[in-house]
Amino acid sequence: MSSHRTTSPRLRLALGLSLALSAGCQEASHHAEPEPVDPAPAVEAPAPAPEPTPEPAPTPMVEAPAPRAEPTRIVITSKSFPQELLDRIRLDDLVEVELARGGGRTRGAVKVLRPGELAVAIEGTQIVTRLKPDDVRDVRLLFRDDQRADLSGADEPRTEQEGWLERFAARSVLEGDAAALWGGRFDANVALPVVRSFTMSGLIYAGARQGAAAFTPSPQRTTLREGELLKLVGAVQGVLEQRGGADRPLGEVQLYLVKRGGQVQALYSTEHLHASNLERAAVMRFLEREPVTLAACKVGRDRRYVRIVRVPAKTARTYMMHLERTPERTALRAWRAQGNPGLEAAEKSVRALYKAVGLTGDADLETPVLFELHTTSATGGLRLLGFSKELGME
Repeated sequence: MSSHRTTSPRLRLALGLSLALSAGCQEASHHAEPEPVDPAPAVEAPAPAPEPTPEPAPTPMVEAPAPRAEPTRIVITSKSFPQELLDRIRLDDLVEVELARGGGRTRGAVKVLRPGELAVAIEGTQIVTRLKPDDVRDVRLLFRDDQRADLSGADEPRTEQEGWLERFAARSVLEGDAAALWGGRFDANVALPVVRSFTMSGLIYAGARQGAAAFTPSPQRTTLREGELLKLVGAVQGVLEQRGGADRPLGEVQLYLVKRGGQVQALYSTEHLHASNLERAAVMRFLEREPVTLAACKVGRDRRYVRIVRVPAKTARTYMMHLERTPERTALRAWRAQGNPGLEAAEKSVRALYKAVGLTGDADLETPVLFELHTTSATGGLRLLGFSKELGME
């Protein structure tokens, strides 16, 4: 990769990440862009754990209506949480808690709410903080699920790009025409020729179940023979439908398209494809070029997706590396309080990542952004791996 001698490290990082988003995109682009340049050195995050659970040319998404209600503040003045708090704050609400000692603040989702205990899953980490009434000065309600209609309330994607989001992407495979999908929606996906016959267990789709897909077992295994072609076109959390009892979790179900001569069929299985059964060159193309989704979503009051693009897996992997090396919001707050000398470089990395998804104004930096992406892996079989991380400056 090349860079101009007069280009600053900050500008190189912004350019590199912006170009990574558009390199190899599958949709038509309105602006030709050069190859990515080397980014500035990334700053390693300190102890806080990373967030659990984490494209065609970039296309800005349609904004969803922002909630109108102002945040609600509830002051804690007693040795037990007041009834007002218990009535107005709900589990999974996003709140900001001002601590009684040291003037610190923490933000996260409410996991426990009792007269004598408030437990909050700290935003951007896997840490759950348990607080007693005398630990808390006040609690401010920021958001709750029914104020996020653009993310959790939508039953259908509003644009073609939103159709690639994880909660919508599997529908086209589970409910669509396999033959039309092979040369249409998934035309750019890498076809994997079978070089050694093998069998896979199969599942039959039985319908949607509140965030999961329900399946019944297929009566026999599916045989894949030499010369047939496969495409891995997605994955979905599944449950096994059971008569007279609760559905049993299946975990992640892989969604495949199988082409035999002129016939195409869908295959759903909990089993992964093993590289030894497939053409090696095609596997390498899959690991580097398979189209995957990269998205960025504002998490604040103006909660909306600002970028959803399809990029080659190699590009997504590079972008994931920069996200992993950039300190999350809780780390930046700690560094700022400590006067850490690495703070300036870390903030430059955050700005560059924001700029890569089109957020360039100072006001944009005041809102946290959740980055979501998938990339490919051959460890334990071919699969699509999800990753997400929330960044912000405040």
